Amino acid sequence: MKNFELTKELFQLNNFVTKVLVENIDEETGEIKDDDVFQFLQAADQKKSDLISTATLSYFHYKDLAAHVEKKLARYRSLKNDYLQFENTLKNILTKFIDEGQTIETDDFRISWRKSQIVEKDLFLDFEDFSKKFPDLVKITYELKKNDIKRIAKTGILPEGIKLVSKNNIQIK
Repeated sequence: MKNFELTKELFQLNNFVTKVLVENIDEETGEIKDDDVFQFLQAADQKKSDLISTATLSYFHYKDLAAHVEKKLARYRSLKNDYLQFENTLKNILTKFIDEGQTIETDDFRISWRKSQIVEKDLFLDFEDFSKKFPDLVKITYELKKNDIKRIAKTGILPEGIKLVSKNNIQIK
């Protein structure tokens, strides 16, 4: 039983016992009027003790579990820091090899480098104006709106020349 359910049941039992007591106590003597109600109250008291016991054991169990998880998390954080340190060291070594133009090669592994350049467009470049000034430097391309085509395909109708092909993909990290 979850802690919330235990607390809820304990609360409901307590409210019910209070209601039964209010309705079944003799105002003159202060005693319980009916023997069946007295037995019910004894059973309810035992149930309340059981719920409190279960809740307490559950609390200590989850407290111990939380401490165990915290230790594991601390270990994983330490491993992550070790990995990051190793990653930085490896980057430094690889950068040195790149700068020297060296190749790393074993029977099942090869790393080699080549220099390249990429063209980056300024975020604020007015592409329309640029294309008018330098038409030979601009290529206009057309691209299908794949999500819209997939949505239309669900209706069973696809434009001529378009088809959906199912593929399997695997990703390894």
